[in-house]
Amino acid sequence: MKITPHEWNKYRKKALLRPLEPQTPPPVFGRFIVLPVMDELEELPGTLKSLTIALDRHNGPRTGVLLVINHSPDAPEPRRTANETLLRLLRTASPELLHGLVPGETLFWIDAASAGNELRHGVGEARRIGLDCALMLLAPEQRAEAFLCCLDADSPVAPDYLLGLEEWFRVNPEAGAVSIAVRHRPGRTAAEETAIRAYERYMADYVAHLKAAGSPYAFHTIGSAIAVRVPAYIAAGGMRVRRGAEDFYFLQAVRKVAPVGEYPTPLVFPAARPSDRVPFGTGPAVRSQLAGHPLPEYAAAGFSALKFLLETADDETLRNPEKFDEKMTEPIRHFLRQHGFDTVWPSVLRNLPAREGAARQAFDRWFDGLKTLQFLKSFHPAAPDFPPEPEREAPCAGTSVEKHQDFSGNHCHPDNIVLH
Repeated sequence: MKITPHEWNKYRKKALLRPLEPQTPPPVFGRFIVLPVMDELEELPGTLKSLTIALDRHNGPRTGVLLVINHSPDAPEPRRTANETLLRLLRTASPELLHGLVPGETLFWIDAASAGNELRHGVGEARRIGLDCALMLLAPEQRAEAFLCCLDADSPVAPDYLLGLEEWFRVNPEAGAVSIAVRHRPGRTAAEETAIRAYERYMADYVAHLKAAGSPYAFHTIGSAIAVRVPAYIAAGGMRVRRGAEDFYFLQAVRKVAPVGEYPTPLVFPAARPSDRVPFGTGPAVRSQLAGHPLPEYAAAGFSALKFLLETADDETLRNPEKFDEKMTEPIRHFLRQHGFDTVWPSVLRNLPAREGAARQAFDRWFDGLKTLQFLKSFHPAAPDFPPEPEREAPCAGTSVEKHQDFSGNHCHPDNIVLH
């Protein structure tokens, strides 16, 4: 993928930008690692130390690290105090925190925590601001090959983190993004350890079943374990501004413009702690299990039906709606009609190019990761009803967040199923 001047300027106009500290450098970077940080005095030093090691081993383009220290306007006092302390340590270049990272050269940060700077739309907004700011620091001649990494403050990386990603993108030139394997660190208690390993198996099983069914959305969506090429980031419309599931909706959007691959060896090692910081994800899943709620199972019939649907939806059949409808079983037919397929698809076909494969490509864009989750839940008798109205991406005050038709909305992140 390439970026035209028009595409670059169009995205730049809607980018969510904030001032950088200790200063804004010239655009000379080829890679950036972005971390949202909220009340992470205990975890952040270890993560920065791991990044120092990874940067020392990296022999590729110049790479920067950008922290977005943030909380909401109604954040509790302990969280505010922790962020204030972190900002002070950064501004005084505390060696116990930085572990060799040099402010203004390899390390930068954004103050989204001081009075008047707070964020109202959660971790998705923090990631978006950081990634958009990092985008503006890339050398113009490197944008087409540059990539941005999403990490979390509680997620140290392997020494070969950057080397591994450089090699992966080199041998996968067509890919727009990569979902990186993670291995959570041991839980602090036996119960936490049991919960986090059960959750890892649960998510791995979900992705394995998607692969077996032939889904193009068969990859993990973990916010601390994503790397994305800049052209794909721009084409997908940037990180989603949401309080949770921003990683799911973002990678879904990337998959609609470019392939999303997987890095099979763990390069990121998040904490296994229970948490209520976000509505979905590892922390809430661990907390839910510790409260006695087991991880529910998806119905095998759902994955069988998904496999049948995706195998039947070949290009020729999709171009003949009546033939396609006749081949569907009644549960699948009911789901497609319930979600407006019979209304949307004729219009899609009228605007479809004649080239082979175009119909299936359009179907995969419509029957996306969210539709897949909804489809599987429709086969699970214990699954909760979907919200009648989809939740839209949160607008940010003072910006023009462009709306993207990625059919995102309902809180159907894979982790959400864990919590019900």
